Amino acid sequence: MKPIIKINNLTIQRDLKNILEINNLSISSNTVILGPNGAGKTTFLRLLLRDIYPLPREDTRVEILGKNRWNIWELRKYLGIVSHQLQGNIDPFATGFNVVLSGYFSSNGFYGIEKASEEQANHSKEILKSLELDYISNRAFHTLSTGEQRRTLLGRALVHEPDVLILDEPSSGMDLKAFVKYSNIIRNLMSVGKIIILVTHNINEIPPEIDNIILLNNGRITDTGVKEEMLTSEKMSGLYDIDVNVVEQNGFYNIIPS
Repeated sequence: MKPIIKINNLTIQRDLKNILEINNLSISSNTVILGPNGAGKTTFLRLLLRDIYPLPREDTRVEILGKNRWNIWELRKYLGIVSHQLQGNIDPFATGFNVVLSGYFSSNGFYGIEKASEEQANHSKEILKSLELDYISNRAFHTLSTGEQRRTLLGRALVHEPDVLILDEPSSGMDLKAFVKYSNIIRNLMSVGKIIILVTHNINEIPPEIDNIILLNNGRITDTGVKEEMLTSEKMSGLYDIDVNVVEQNGFYNIIPS
């Protein structure tokens, strides 16, 4: 399969300090980027969102879906991203319906929706229904629970029916019921062919359908491989710099103290 993301010889700096360095990376299937806080995960996401750019060098390439240059508005039709940054930028008084509909206009929940077509409005309603969110259509975004907000943003990302979804620590702040519901939705999306790239520090939110793991720490990729080889006690102890044991049950993984 053609790579979704391909990066070569990349360096990103802040205050003249290297905060992300990637020599060679290719992602073409369901993948998790796993690392502790401060590992460089947020910087990686901002790179994909075109919020930041690498140092300009002749041998540096950042290809997304086979292209090195994208109009950011066009890219969002093919690559759905749900991030904490996006969650914080949504107008708190926008209704759940308007938030989903705003995905067509890459707005914060209001701007542009007056131009929405009947087809776009109906599709947004269908997405809310498919995510079991009909009841939040007229509720302000700030009144929703964390799980409801995250599902609403997922709906916003789905309006263009992208083939690829990038999810930033999707279960952060959720209670157990919300986590299980969200996890089942993500698994269902993978079952119908959506490719998921999950960015997280928490291995217990990694679905069984994930194929590959990329370990990120201190702004560098420290290891990559298939899930069964990466999610081991030895590798997780090294990644988080603490002795832990990794346990697996029914395809899910968890960490317990050593």
